[in-house]
Amino acid sequence: MDNTPDMAKDRTLLDRIASRQLASAVEKRAKPITPSTSRILFRQGDEHDVVYYLKAGEATLTMHAAEKTILSALVPAGSLLGLPAIMGNKPYSMTATAVRQAEVYRISRDDFKQMIVQAELCFDVVRILAGEVHSARVALGDCLNRQA
Repeated sequence: MDNTPDMAKDRTLLDRIASRQLASAVEKRAKPITPSTSRILFRQGDEHDVVYYLKAGEATLTMHAAEKTILSALVPAGSLLGLPAIMGNKPYSMTATAVRQAEVYRISRDDFKQMIVQAELCFDVVRILAGEVHSARVALGDCLNRQA
């Protein structure tokens, strides 16, 4: 059996983790938060206004269509949540829920964009977004293979 898809998924998760430099910059400017009792950070379709940094623990990202869950992924500590919405100026495309003793920071859209003006941070954000695109393509391929 070929394990390539699983290895690609594992690598993609690592591609989504902020570098030490980006994580440090976020922590300096962001505010730690305590997730609500529902543990939901943002919902699919909500207006984008915040990037969340998952310093510790895990979070789930879930996408719904026609009242069904069509995609769910567990993301590790070090992840930036809501990044595609902020950078693309679009509503959040997934619901993010903090799990497992998550330590979460939030930074406003404007503060985040000002922060990444530094070239090194900007390239790290592009690397993370590329990992997100890759994840979406792998998930779409898996979905199409299941339907075939």
